[in-house]
Amino acid sequence: MILEDMRGALRRLLRRPGFLVLGSTALGVGLAATLLVFAMVNLLLLKTPQGLHPEAPLVELGRSNNGNGSFDTFSWPDFRSLREQTRSLDRVYATRLSPQYLNDGDAAHKVLTRMASGDYFDAMGVAPALGRLYGLETDDDAPGSAAFAVASHSAFERYFGGREDAIGRSLRLNGQTLTLIGVLPESFHGDVAVINPDFYVPMNMFVALRETGDGFWTSRRSSSVMLGGRMAAGADLSAVKAELRTIAANLASEYPESNEGKGFEAAPLRAIPQEAQGALMILSSGLFALCVAILLLAASNLAGVMLAQGEARRSELAMRGVLGASRWRIGWQLFAEALIVAAFAGSLALLFTWLGRDLLNTLPLPLDFPIDLRLPIDLRLIAVCFGVTGFVALACGLLPAWRNSQQSSGAGGNLTASGNLGGGRQRLRHALLGMQAVLTVLLLFCSGLLVRALQQANGIETGFDGRGVAVAEIDLNPMGLDSGEASREMIALRDRLSSVPGVEQAGFATLTPLTLSRMGFGAFRPSGSDMEFSRLDVNTVGEGFFDSFGIPVRGRAILDSDTADSEKVAVLNETAAAAFGVDPDELIGKTFELGSDEPETIRVVGVVPNGRYASFGDSNTPFGFFPSSQWPRTSYSLFLRSGISLSLIQQQLKQAMTEQMPDVPVPTLRRFDDVTSVSVMPQRIMAFATSSLGVLALILAATGLYGTLAYQVQRRYREFGLRKALGAGSQRIVASLLQRTGFWLLGGVALGLLFGVLIARLAGDMLFGVSGFDPLVWSGVLLAFALICGVAMLLPLRRVLRLPPMEALRYE
Repeated sequence: MILEDMRGALRRLLRRPGFLVLGSTALGVGLAATLLVFAMVNLLLLKTPQGLHPEAPLVELGRSNNGNGSFDTFSWPDFRSLREQTRSLDRVYATRLSPQYLNDGDAAHKVLTRMASGDYFDAMGVAPALGRLYGLETDDDAPGSAAFAVASHSAFERYFGGREDAIGRSLRLNGQTLTLIGVLPESFHGDVAVINPDFYVPMNMFVALRETGDGFWTSRRSSSVMLGGRMAAGADLSAVKAELRTIAANLASEYPESNEGKGFEAAPLRAIPQEAQGALMILSSGLFALCVAILLLAASNLAGVMLAQGEARRSELAMRGVLGASRWRIGWQLFAEALIVAAFAGSLALLFTWLGRDLLNTLPLPLDFPIDLRLPIDLRLIAVCFGVTGFVALACGLLPAWRNSQQSSGAGGNLTASGNLGGGRQRLRHALLGMQAVLTVLLLFCSGLLVRALQQANGIETGFDGRGVAVAEIDLNPMGLDSGEASREMIALRDRLSSVPGVEQAGFATLTPLTLSRMGFGAFRPSGSDMEFSRLDVNTVGEGFFDSFGIPVRGRAILDSDTADSEKVAVLNETAAAAFGVDPDELIGKTFELGSDEPETIRVVGVVPNGRYASFGDSNTPFGFFPSSQWPRTSYSLFLRSGISLSLIQQQLKQAMTEQMPDVPVPTLRRFDDVTSVSVMPQRIMAFATSSLGVLALILAATGLYGTLAYQVQRRYREFGLRKALGAGSQRIVASLLQRTGFWLLGGVALGLLFGVLIARLAGDMLFGVSGFDPLVWSGVLLAFALICGVAMLLPLRRVLRLPPMEALRYE
C-alpha cells in the first residue's frame, strides 16, 4: 500500500514537472548552504585533523593569565618542565608555524615550516611514506645540531619532483643547510587541518633558523611555542586538567617572577587552535542562521503550494473518503508528495555541497599562506542531510496533509469543488506567506546593513591615505643578518626605490596598518608621574613612513638619524598624548617611561592625529611610532606611493632586490586596499552570503505570492465574474483580493524590519557605526520587496482586470 501510494504520488508530480523541479531545487539550494556550514563546523570544530592515528586522544594545551580563560603559548623551559612532571600525558610536544625561505639554487621560495619537538610525530601516530621521521632525541641534542627536515607530500612533489632518491639530499632553509630525511603521507597535514606546512624541522633548529635569540632556551618569560599532548592510558580530560593545575602551581612557586598567576589549560585537539575557535563559532553561527532562514523560507513556500494543491483536489479526496479511504490513508497520500520532493531536494543538496566545497578552495583570501578546506562528505554529513530532509518533509507535508484530509466521507457537498475557501485554510496559507515576508525582509535587511558597513569602512577616516600605495612584505632572515643590519638593509632598499622615476614616496614599517596585527613594548606613563601605566600599541617605522601615507606630523617625524646610539624617541597619537594632560603642541620634547618593570625613557618628538591601526573597528587607541633603527626587526613591510602601474613598480623592486639581496625572494607588490581587506573579511563573507541568500529569498517570496494570488483568482473566478456582471468595478474586486494578503504581507514586513533592527544592535561591532535605522537600508529593502511583490502580483491581477463576466460565469 505504501509503495503504491508513493508510485501514485510520483506520477502526480511528474505530471507537474515545474513544481517538482522548482520545489526541490529551492529546497536543495537552501539545504546545500546549510550543509556547507555544517561541513565546515564538522571539519574544524568537531573532528580531529585527518591523517592522525594516535593511540589515545590528543589534547591542546594553553596558558592562561590570572584565570582569564585565554589559551596562550608557552616558553620552552615551561614545556620541558611540564613534560617532566606530567603523568596523565604520555607524549607532550611543542610546535610553531614559521614562514621561511627555501633556496633551491635557481630561486628562493617562501615556504611554510612547522618547527616541532621530538615527540610530535609519535603523538600524532603518523608513519613516514618515505625515509624516516625524527624523534625525542632531537630535543636533547645541542641546539642547532639536528640539521634535518621532513617534507610534506605536496612539497616533496613540488620541490623534489617526487623522486625517491631525493631522500638524503641537502636543502637550504633560511640560509641553513639541512638534510631531507623523510616524506609524510599525503593525508597528513599536521595538527591544523586547513594548513599544510611544506617542511617539518626539529625545534632544536629554532635559533639556528633565526627565529629568535639564544634566550629562547632559558627564558620562562618568552611565549612562543604551542603545546599539545597524547593522554596516557586510563586518563581522561578532567584528570589532565587537574594535573595541569598542580604543575602550574608548582612552577609558580618555583619561578614566581615569570609564572605567578599563570595557569595551564587543556582542551580536546580539534582541527584549528582553541584561540581561533571562538571567532569561527561566531562566524559559522551567523552563516548557519542565514542558511536556516532560507531553508525555512523554501519550506514554507513548498508547504503553501502543497496546501493549495491539496485544496484543489478536495472533490477527489472527498470521493476517496466516500469509497472507504481512511483519513490516515488520505493524509499519507498527500504527505507522500512532500516526501518525494524532499528526497529529490536532499539528493540535489548533496550534489550542490560536493560542487560547493571545491568552489570554496578557489576563493581568494588575503592571507600569506594557502588555506585548504577539504570539507568531508562523510556519513555524519549524509545523516544530517537526510535528517533535515525528513524534517522538511514533515514541515511541508504533514500539516497540509492533515488539513486537507479532514473531509467528511458523508458530506456530499464536498464532492463538488467550491469556490468558497475555508477560512482556516486561507489563514494558514496567508500565515505561511507572512512568514516568507518576514524571512525575506530580514535577509535583505542584514544584507543591506553589511553592504553599508563595507561602504562605511571605505569611508572611515583611518588616518592613512592608502590611495596609490603599494605594499611588499620582506623577511630578511635568509640573509643571516641581525635585526640592526636588517634595518640598515631596508633603509638602503628604500633609498634605491625612492630614486626610481614615478615613485613619489617610499617608507617601511614592521607592521602594515589595518591588517589585524598588533605589537607592544609595554605600558607607558609620563615621566615623573605617579599615575598607573597605560597600554600602548606600537609600530616601528623608518623615515618616509608618514609621508608615504600622507600623515601630518606636529613636531618632526622619525628620521634615519634616530639610530641605536642616539636618544630614544617616539611619535605619539593624540590619544596617547592626552595622558600627559597638556596641549599636543606643548607635548613635544617631553618624556615618558616605557615598560613597567625596567622602564626606558623615551622623548616625544612628534604628535599625529588619531587613526585606526590594527582594524577599522579601532577607536581612540593609544599608539606610538618608534624608529626601526632603535627597535630593529628582521621582517618589514615596504610602502611605495607611486602614480605608475603596479607591474612597472614590481619590475623595479625585482631589479633592486636582485642586486642588493639575491638570497631573498622578491615579494609580490599588492595595493594597500587589497592588503587591508583582511580587516573586513568577516563582513565580506557575511555580506556575500546574505546578498546571495537574499536574492534567492526574493525569488522564493515572489513565487509564493504569485502562487497564492493565482490560486485565489482561479478558485474565485466565477465569484469575480458574478460580481463584475452585477456592476462591481475591477478596482473593488482587486481590493477584496488583496485585502487579507496585504495584511499578512505588511505584518511580515514590519516583523522583518523589527528583527533586523534587533540584530543590528547585537552586531554593532561588525557594522562600523551603521545603525539599524539607516535610511538607505530601509528604503532599499522596502523598494526591493515592493518591486518583487509588484512583479509577482502582475499576472494574477491582470487576469482579474481583464475578466470577461460571461466567460467567468461558465468557468468550472
